[in-house]
Amino acid sequence: MDRDTKGIYAEDEVKILLSCSGAHINTKRAEKINDLLHKDINWDMLLDIAQQERMLPLLYRNLVLISPKKVPAAVMTRLRNAYLLNSSRNLLLTRELLFIIENFDAKGIPIMPFKGPVLAEQVYGDIALRSFIDLDLLIPEREYTRAEELLQSLGYLNDLKLTPVQNAAFLKFEHHHHFGNSRKGTSVELHWRISSSLFSLQPDLSGAWNRAG
Repeated sequence: MDRDTKGIYAEDEVKILLSCSGAHINTKRAEKINDLLHKDINWDMLLDIAQQERMLPLLYRNLVLISPKKVPAAVMTRLRNAYLLNSSRNLLLTRELLFIIENFDAKGIPIMPFKGPVLAEQVYGDIALRSFIDLDLLIPEREYTRAEELLQSLGYLNDLKLTPVQNAAFLKFEHHHHFGNSRKGTSVELHWRISSSLFSLQPDLSGAWNRAG
């Protein structure tokens, strides 16, 4: 859906970011972006907002496609460097995700990746266009112990040092554990539900597993 920023009271920098927020820019939106780029843009402000909203990759790709000559060279260099850094990190995490899935499959432990590279591919068709810093994995709660043991064998350590009683309580009330691999510099969030049990409404994950592709 095209975002019409005419009726939005916002700085021109925000309007540029909104207009560059899609993976596919049609002619009408490209013309809006071109018009905005003729104005006196505060590029430091634009890049700061884009970084906060994790939109630097999309901003760079769309500005390159639409009107790179209207962007100051120093700004384009900053955007390109951020894009390349994000791309290399995403490739590393995607390779690690495939490695983890392969090991879970070998052990017969059901696993469903979400967010991260999966969402980037589904929404943008390009894992380089979304910023993410870890891998999110969903497992059935009954498989938690086996999944934790497998992650530990792959070099991932739980950042919480809990006793068995504490861990049982954590599993009952919370929804994920964080695991880090210091050797690879990667991290995983292992989910057994989508949100904490403190929330009254919980999604039916059995349906999600049945629909998973």
